[in-house]
Amino acid sequence: MPYRQTKAVRERLTARRAAILDAAMALALDGGFSAITTDAVAAKADVSIGTVYNNFADRDDIVAAIVTAQLRAVIAAMGDQHPGVLGLARAIAAYIRELRTLDRLGLPLTAMPAFRIGITRHLERHIAAVADPITGTSATLALALYGLLSAVVLSGPQIASARKNEPALISMGLRAIGIGERRALEAAMRASA
Repeated sequence: MPYRQTKAVRERLTARRAAILDAAMALALDGGFSAITTDAVAAKADVSIGTVYNNFADRDDIVAAIVTAQLRAVIAAMGDQHPGVLGLARAIAAYIRELRTLDRLGLPLTAMPAFRIGITRHLERHIAAVADPITGTSATLALALYGLLSAVVLSGPQIASARKNEPALISMGLRAIGIGERRALEAAMRASA
C-alpha cells in the first residue's frame, strides 16, 4: 500500500513552504531580488538547504513563486466588483497603493513579464467595459495604462507616496485611455475616498 500523508504532515509541509517564501520575500524587500539565494533563504527560514530544494527547484523557482504570490495579491486588491469607470478607477487606485507597499520591490516586479501580463489582463477586463473602441483595443490600452501607472508611481517617492496625489494619478490613467476629463475626475475622487 502506498504511503499517504496525514493531515498533520501536509499542514507541516505547507507551513514549511510558507516559511521559505516568507523568508525569501523578506530578503527581497531588504535587498531586492538579487538578495535571494538558496543559502540565504535557508538561513532566514531556519531550515536546511535540502528543505529549500525539496520545495523549490532553484532560486528562479523561488522568485517565480514570489512574483505569482504578489500578482495574486495585487489582482485581489484591484477587485472586479464594480463595473464601469468607477470600477476601473478603483482598480487603478488599488494598483497604485499596492505598488507603494512593495517599496523597493515594485520596480523589479513590474519588469517581470508574468506580473506585467497578469496585471494588464486584469486591467483589460475593466477597460473593455468602458473604453471607446476608436481609442484602441482594450489590450493595447491596458498595456499602455500599466506602463504609465508603473512609471509614474515608481519614478519617485515625491510623486506617488503622498496620498493626496492619488486622485490625480487615477484621473491621469483614466484620461490616458480615452475617458473624458470630467468623468475621469469624478471617478478618481470617488475611488480614492
